[in-house]
Amino acid sequence: MSVRALLTQGPPHHRPRVTDNVSQTDQEVSARVFGIVIALLASGCTTARTPERPSSVSSSAVWAGGVDGGAWIDCDPAAKEPHLEYACVVYTDSGDVWASGSYIVAERRDGSLELSGGGLFPPRIHSYDFFNGEHIAVTDRRVLVPRGWIDYPFGDGHGKRVLNRTRLSWTPSWEE
Repeated sequence: MSVRALLTQGPPHHRPRVTDNVSQTDQEVSARVFGIVIALLASGCTTARTPERPSSVSSSAVWAGGVDGGAWIDCDPAAKEPHLEYACVVYTDSGDVWASGSYIVAERRDGSLELSGGGLFPPRIHSYDFFNGEHIAVTDRRVLVPRGWIDYPFGDGHGKRVLNRTRLSWTPSWEE
């Protein structure tokens, strides 16, 4: 006699429910696998939080960073012609001035940057991706590139002042 035949003999209340045991086991395995997946995702994912604003950072500065650090960036609209220009101050996460000076808007197109020019007075920027020590990446595919004298008063460039002459179109260093 087969195992199935043995299991299905006798009164209904004495027969084990084979399909229920299998489905319960499947549910237990699924729940365990789901729990393991959630635990792995939670342990591998860290969320970047905006750090507490140092007292030396202006109240209008916006945090741009991730789990490995970042910068506080404060850019005010400065001019609309011949290019959209901002007066920016970039602070380290501890509140020291990292860089300050004039930056003009360029747009990322096909691996290069092209300057945006003229028109309406530039709007205030409320969201940045990062500052790489030279360029300020804005979240909407725009980049603020240094124009004229940029001061780097602290850090590795302590007391450094750099004159930037911006070309109309070029490939940025992070795209090369």
